Amino acid sequence: MTSLARFDQEREILDQALSNDGYLEIECQSYGGAIALRRRCNHFRALDRDENSKLFSPGEKTPSGFEPYGQSAYDDLILSIPKKGQLHDNTIFVRPRSKETYQIRAVRPGKSDPDAGSKTVK
Repeated sequence: MTSLARFDQEREILDQALSNDGYLEIECQSYGGAIALRRRCNHFRALDRDENSKLFSPGEKTPSGFEPYGQSAYDDLILSIPKKGQLHDNTIFVRPRSKETYQIRAVRPGKSDPDAGSKTVK
């Protein structure tokens, strides 16, 4: 098992993004470097989720109200990189996940009521 201690740089980057309302830009030396760093940040988040599953019980909250069981405080961050060859393809753009409202509908063949069984999620 990989130790979280080996991911201090990635934790620092994601902490910095959180302290800046979820926004950060990380310029790497190359496209490959950006891909590798994003992969390490995502792997760190997976390890953090796993560790939180061991340290916290379901429903347990931190003083800030966060329920860490099976989650990472960094899960709402999106790390994106432009396609190779595009402008800034060596840059990781960190942005907060948007909170979108959407509708889910249960659809069955032959039913014509589009609102039957719908649920709005915010």
